[in-house]
Amino acid sequence: MILTVIIENSKIFIGGADQENGRIVFEDSISSDLRKTATEYTIIIRQLLELHGLGGQIFDGGIISSCVPPLTDVIRRVLTNLIHREILEVAPGLKTGVNIRTDDPGELGADLLTAAAAGIRHYGAPLIIVNFGTTTTISYIDEQKAFRGCTITPGVRMSFDGLANNTAFLPEIAAHRPARLIGSNTADSMQSGVIIGMAAMTDGMIDRILEETEQDAEVIASGEYAGLVIPYCRHMIMADEHLLMKGLIAIYNRNSRRQA
Repeated sequence: MILTVIIENSKIFIGGADQENGRIVFEDSISSDLRKTATEYTIIIRQLLELHGLGGQIFDGGIISSCVPPLTDVIRRVLTNLIHREILEVAPGLKTGVNIRTDDPGELGADLLTAAAAGIRHYGAPLIIVNFGTTTTISYIDEQKAFRGCTITPGVRMSFDGLANNTAFLPEIAAHRPARLIGSNTADSMQSGVIIGMAAMTDGMIDRILEETEQDAEVIASGEYAGLVIPYCRHMIMADEHLLMKGLIAIYNRNSRRQA
């Protein structure tokens, strides 16, 4: 079994998968917090593994995809101490199977690269990948299976926080499905504006990507808020909640075979 870890701005997703067949054994999450020490993370992650009936000795290795550089080394040390195996990181030098055709391939985020590796392996190309996380990213992979670029906009949670923090009267609210498009109170209006607004933006951006590339493409979505937004999209979008984890499994296997 391999240990997969996806470090995002607000959460850290931790999972376990069978290396041979890619079967996902478990996936869970904890909060990202730059103030926590390595010891605190060790306690939290050990307890999480025990909660799923797993000990560190069951893992043959691990791999990290991180968008939060200050946490990367901390979590890598924690995982190394917990499972006593090598921990790979999605970074330059690691074989991913993705041909990056951008201005500066080195600046491509690990999350986008990991999702692209999974998308190419499981869905082929051309492909549009939407990730509804802290930010909403829309990536395009062309018919040659090359990553050509992406768009980046504020995500669902960031949009709600922006409304609450930068206005005098709008409250902080939890994200949930809007009752209707035209809200009759403040909370419903915010839900509609953010959730259905995000869906409309996603539809519009997909239309423009298809127009610019002159290619039809399948659309795959992942991320914490995909389940909230996709029902309001007019495009046919397939949700894959384990997309990044699948990408880490594929990248790990590619590099572990290479090392062997």
